[in-house]
Amino acid sequence: TGEYDSGGMFRIYETARDLGMPVNIHCSDLEVIERILKNFPTLNLVIAHPEDVGNAKKRFELVSRYPNAYLDISGTGLFRWNMLRYAIDLCGSEKLLFGSDFPICSPGMNLGGVLAEHLTGTELKNILSDNFLRLIGEKNKAEKQGRENRPDAFRRRFSMGDSADFQTPCDMLLIQR
Repeated sequence: TGEYDSGGMFRIYETARDLGMPVNIHCSDLEVIERILKNFPTLNLVIAHPEDVGNAKKRFELVSRYPNAYLDISGTGLFRWNMLRYAIDLCGSEKLLFGSDFPICSPGMNLGGVLAEHLTGTELKNILSDNFLRLIGEKNKAEKQGRENRPDAFRRRFSMGDSADFQTPCDMLLIQR
């Protein structure tokens, strides 16, 4: 199909939108990303990677302007202290998704970077689990079933001072293996 904003890709976006499926793109061109967001306001678009500091701030601003834009925080950009806090303050924790960029990057390094920030339990839960579940339409199902019904192999708990225990989406990594 060629470029991210080609006619062929637009047909893919239309299909994903009609099926209620989010789309993750690995595109560096913010103008192209914005064109997709404008043309498909009901398509949930996940943008891969914050990128370097200058581009990360531009990506955060773009994500903050579009209700259907989300950012996968894997890869480069967030290794600088307080960049994740900056992103949350600008976009809201509801717009950010944990990602590992595995096998290129270490999942532990990215998870450690998130856990080292001074985030609330709700912010952590959104980034590490709930946002992804919401995007794929599983959030309500998971709440109705209760998190305890998930397999023990995928259960990982962290005790946060201001929240109940929660599970991380490292489940995705384990499921893919």
